[in-house]
Amino acid sequence: MRTHATFSRAALKTLALLITILIPCCNEVESLPRLFQELERLPRLLGPRHFPELLLVDDGSTDGTAAVARAWCDRAFFPTRIVGFEKNRGIGAMLREGAEFAQGEVVVTYDADLPYPLEDLPRMLAAIEAGADVASASPWHPQGTAKIAWWRAALSRGVSGLYRLRLGRRAQGLHTFTCGYRAWKRSVYCACLPKRDGFVATAEMLLRALRSGAKAVEFPSQLRTRQEGRSKLRVLRTSFAHLHLLFFG
Repeated sequence: MRTHATFSRAALKTLALLITILIPCCNEVESLPRLFQELERLPRLLGPRHFPELLLVDDGSTDGTAAVARAWCDRAFFPTRIVGFEKNRGIGAMLREGAEFAQGEVVVTYDADLPYPLEDLPRMLAAIEAGADVASASPWHPQGTAKIAWWRAALSRGVSGLYRLRLGRRAQGLHTFTCGYRAWKRSVYCACLPKRDGFVATAEMLLRALRSGAKAVEFPSQLRTRQEGRSKLRVLRTSFAHLHLLFFG
């Protein structure tokens, strides 16, 4: 495991509400310039009552992702940390690894390819402060939108519908289960860490939260297609993983 940090733990204890932005990365060197440009807006988006720390988890990238990330983190004007694996292990492993290093009272998971607007973050945090345990962006909310390939939309909608049927009343008011953009109370995040390593891990975490009685809310958002780099999603593998989680998880 590799680590790189640019902040003092002691200094963070004086902050009113620390927000950890946890971003899994695997061969995202093409996405990083736009990602970092967006992340520089975080202090303005969060306002004076919240303070961000950035936690990047590198999943054995071979394209220079870690080096580019370190260069940006060294000059970032808010706390940053990079941790990573020598070999690729999957998004679930990255989410588990992040739990060890995240110091925020709220943990926000986000994707390096910017599939959702960061502007969703203030209302997600407001929901957590109002009593929710997890708040999620949702393209399949009646007021949400998606600008992605039809087959990806069909897969995500279909899988989310199956989760809703499986969970019944516990999924009331929820429309999206495959989203990676969520805000969590740190205690709930750590209690719902996934056992699976693949893309299904994000749905597994929400499933575990709902089954434990956690309060989950979602907000309409816009899901956008990737602009840079290549998707790591393997459709058949991920589809079977969701089916296995639905019936045996």
